[in-house]
Amino acid sequence: MSDRAATLVRLAALERFREERARQQLATAHADAQAAREIKERDEATLETFERARESALHHPAADMARYALYADAAMAAETVLARSTDTLAQSETALRQASEDWTLARARRDMAGERATEAREQAEQAVEAKAAADLMDLWLGRESAK
Repeated sequence: MSDRAATLVRLAALERFREERARQQLATAHADAQAAREIKERDEATLETFERARESALHHPAADMARYALYADAAMAAETVLARSTDTLAQSETALRQASEDWTLARARRDMAGERATEAREQAEQAVEAKAAADLMDLWLGRESAK
């Protein structure tokens, strides 16, 4: 195999490795985004619970303002946590989109490198076959001229 073909084969192997790494990063980003979605849903449920408790304390026959204030503070804290988890989810989804694009590009590079390596390998084989045919013709011509 020619040096060029060998180099292209090694490049194709490198691109396969890079594509696999990009695929793994995509899987990780997908898992991170899913975890962020679950955390956001949990935080939304927590906020909803505190808001219901706050409303309940307000409408309780013996309206307990201390309890109302406690649940109002808890609801504000839950809103802060929810805002953070919403931001985290947005970042995770952005990372997921980027990882998906990176993987798509890595697959395309892998495919192109594989095609170039296959083409170079075929050209090297054709060159070897052409040289063998030329050598065989030279040998035959040498025998014919020796007769």
